[in-house]
Amino acid sequence: MGRSNKSVEGRSCSRRFTGLKCQTTRTPCPLPTVDVEALEKRLTFKVSLLAERAAKEVGMLVSKLEQVKVYNRDLHNTNKTLLAEITEVRLQVKVLQKENWLLEDENAHQALLI
Repeated sequence: MGRSNKSVEGRSCSRRFTGLKCQTTRTPCPLPTVDVEALEKRLTFKVSLLAERAAKEVGMLVSKLEQVKVYNRDLHNTNKTLLAEITEVRLQVKVLQKENWLLEDENAHQALLI
């Protein structure tokens, strides 16, 4: 099963717990001693490290977001400019098409006269 540790009432005790009793002997196992103060300090230290790491990551993400916003604003302005240019070109095409039809009509009229 498991390796044997300290004996409880003369029997070896596996450290796998089923509730508060050892699995092998079905007798209460001694619980390990815990230095609560040291554990609390360690936990506080780890929490502060995590908070520091999270703050750095948030700062980095905010910086990237600002860059993306600037890029998005530039794209939006470029898009507006291109849309205005396309509208202008479409108007020019319509004018040219009208002129072309007039010239074709005039050309056809002159061909009939000849």
